[in-house]
Amino acid sequence: MLVNDDGYDALGLKTLANRLIKDGHKVTVCAPERGMSGAGHAMTFRVKLSCIKREGYEYPCYSVNGYPCDCVLIGTTFMDKKPDMLISGINSGANLGTEVLYSGTVNAAIEGAVRGIPSVGLSQWRMGEDAVNAQYAADYFVDRLELYYNICKGGTPISVNCHNPSRPDVGDKIASVQGLRLYDENYEIHNEGEVTTFFLDGEPKKVKQNPLSDVALFKEGYSTILPLRYSYNNPETAKRLRAKFGL
Repeated sequence: MLVNDDGYDALGLKTLANRLIKDGHKVTVCAPERGMSGAGHAMTFRVKLSCIKREGYEYPCYSVNGYPCDCVLIGTTFMDKKPDMLISGINSGANLGTEVLYSGTVNAAIEGAVRGIPSVGLSQWRMGEDAVNAQYAADYFVDRLELYYNICKGGTPISVNCHNPSRPDVGDKIASVQGLRLYDENYEIHNEGEVTTFFLDGEPKKVKQNPLSDVALFKEGYSTILPLRYSYNNPETAKRLRAKFGL
């Protein structure tokens, strides 16, 4: 099953779906009806969602007027059986370091893992205004699909990033830690009558990185594989606090 946060008609998703079909895989797409970048792990409650079957594709394709995680739930509901794997992407732009917290692409993969499905989020770096090369990314990822499946089949979702033909990947590395991505946020503010609008933009700050982080390894030219977890449990800190406060 394929999902993303760029919308059901996004080039990265379509290119990935067609490459998977070419390799003999059965594909079903359930993705947002429009771009949902930055949706994180948002889900819709107590509001009706619409699911529309879209024609003109080489695979069953459904759009949902909701978030990427909504698509995971709805898509797995109407499928005859649980998918062998959930692939989220290919995202137009990398998801590195703390960006995974906001990424609809990565969090859709995490939601898949919560539901017992081997899940991976796929993203491709873009340089400034240069468009991503979807075919490069689709070929790169599908050639390594068995590797990704074997990593995440035990319940660990992963976030994978690759480069593009202008800077081909020099190899694959599993990152030990999640890096840090901070931005110089800048809001463009416009007053439109009684309404004030805000448009967020910004460039990444230079931050010292752990050399084994996904951010550092990606900067060295590697395609990075970042194992994730959806549990917020912190038993070590809980043990220390119990001893300190006697609770």
